[in-house]
Amino acid sequence: MLKGLTLKATQLWLEHGDTEPVVWRVRLWAAKINHPDEMADIGEVTLSADTGKVVKVDLHIDRLN
Repeated sequence: MLKGLTLKATQLWLEHGDTEPVVWRVRLWAAKINHPDEMADIGEVTLSADTGKVVKVDLHIDRLN
């Protein structure tokens, strides 16, 4: 899903999860398609801290237009 995007920034939180004991919550910002010097918040991915398994994906690629 993220292939071809230029990720510009991330923010990470280590916290207690609902379905996993501990999760990493990762917020992503990417360069806009028509204005690559501008960034857009494209959402979050939640990963299990124990296994690295993706627990939840809440991405909004449409914000890059």
